[in-house]
Amino acid sequence: MAVAGSIDDLTRDAHAGALPPEELRAVMSAAIRLYAGAVEAAGVEIAPANPEISATDVMVLACALVRSQGFTPFDLALWFSRTVQTDASSVSGIPRAGEALLGSDVVLNSSE
Repeated sequence: MAVAGSIDDLTRDAHAGALPPEELRAVMSAAIRLYAGAVEAAGVEIAPANPEISATDVMVLACALVRSQGFTPFDLALWFSRTVQTDASSVSGIPRAGEALLGSDVVLNSSE
């Protein structure tokens, strides 16, 4: 996979420091949209990383994503505790943009 290989080369060469913050945000934003679209199309959660990714790397990214959207640990807990919805508005209980998170007033941002 050419894209993943190119990113791996960047991390080997300069521990991701070779990529300016604006470009890193663009790469991450594209990867997030790619992942979210694939999950929505599949209707099930897809493992987002290979097993060799460290727990530290996962948590650094997870915390940055949560903070970047202004979520709190409470909001994150709501996502983990939500139940599967059976209506047609969501696929496998995964809320779509513009829908409220189960049990809260939080509405997913529908702007791109």
